[in-house]
Amino acid sequence: MRYGKTGDWIGKFSGHKGAIWSARFNRNADLVITASADYSAKLWDATTGEEKANFAHEKMVKDVIFSPNERQMISGGFENMLRVWDIERPDTPVSIMNKQSNPIKHIAWNSLHSDLIITAGVDDNVLRSWDVRGQELVNEYKIESHKNEPITSMSITKDSSFIIITSKSRVTFLNAKKMTPLLEFEVDQDVTCAAMQPAGDKFIVGSSDFSVSVISMSGKKLENHRGHHGPVKWVSYAPDGKTYASGSDDGTVRIWQDKVEPYELWQFPGEASDDTATQADPE
Repeated sequence: MRYGKTGDWIGKFSGHKGAIWSARFNRNADLVITASADYSAKLWDATTGEEKANFAHEKMVKDVIFSPNERQMISGGFENMLRVWDIERPDTPVSIMNKQSNPIKHIAWNSLHSDLIITAGVDDNVLRSWDVRGQELVNEYKIESHKNEPITSMSITKDSSFIIITSKSRVTFLNAKKMTPLLEFEVDQDVTCAAMQPAGDKFIVGSSDFSVSVISMSGKKLENHRGHHGPVKWVSYAPDGKTYASGSDDGTVRIWQDKVEPYELWQFPGEASDDTATQADPE
């Protein structure tokens, strides 16, 4: 974990014995949950790095999320099922959703419907909506691709208006309430992930060609950035939309400016951030 303003090292979470495929903060950033190939999900104290709970699974765990009230977490992976856990009781899940035909790769909570969870499978290109209370499947949506390309990422915007799906050469925006397509874009690169700018006028995509691109909602490529030395596996905008981050197989996270201007680490000659001014020697 690093300090966002400076990139300084803060600490690490030690305990998993396999690859970590998902890590998420709660809203106050005092808890972290992780999903791992070591057949477990874990809950951590984000301040001290202490492991608070271990949630054992029978197979590898691909994704884990907090519930909106943050008293529960939901995990999924190669067991082909969703498990709902009380974060205070890691010994046994509160409930288990019926098995689906293939592993679960991505999980998102649809806040427009407080009891609905959306999952994306590994190979079948199907989005599924699950009713947490009723513990049942309520809807399925097949992502059609003329090239039969598998889903590479699935995420939902903060306000739950859009579900963003990527495949090798396509980015699709779905109406999160109706699970129907609104916009589709063909992209001239191998797309691995995407995220919408908070203002909603553009989006970013990460690619297996090591680049990050900025694309308008009309489909025009506005920028293309290089710097990573491996495929980009995740991208995300900051809440204020002024920066976005990309994570890569090269072992780095890079932060990019949406607009070139003085902002946190980026300062023009002769200008200093508030933090720098506060720490300056008065003499």
